[in-house]
Amino acid sequence: MINFLPICFFALLGAILVKICEESFPKFKPLLLCQIGIVFFLLFSKTLSPLLGKIASFGSESEVPELFQLLYKGLGICILTAISTSFCRDLGEEKIAEKLELCGKGSLLFLSLPVLEYLLTLIGEILS
Repeated sequence: MINFLPICFFALLGAILVKICEESFPKFKPLLLCQIGIVFFLLFSKTLSPLLGKIASFGSESEVPELFQLLYKGLGICILTAISTSFCRDLGEEKIAEKLELCGKGSLLFLSLPVLEYLLTLIGEILS
């Protein structure tokens, strides 16, 4: 079970700190937002590790473990892209964030090609 209460508490504390910093020290707001984002990632990765372990056990028991490796890589691309674009947006760089999202989508598309090939082969075997 995921203990979501500390994450919510930290989010509220971070929002209060950002509002205080915004009024008193506006130049430090982007740095504070990035630090809060890093702590969120660390808290999230701690709660995500049991889920990743469960997915790994499914992959090792599967007939096609290569597909689960692709799932891991795709999940990593999604998480890294989301975190990186959030940081870019927090720093006010919307155009860089948009281009980073496009690169992430392209990487996922490239990564999904072996899965598509496997599915087409499987459909061909079923139909023949």
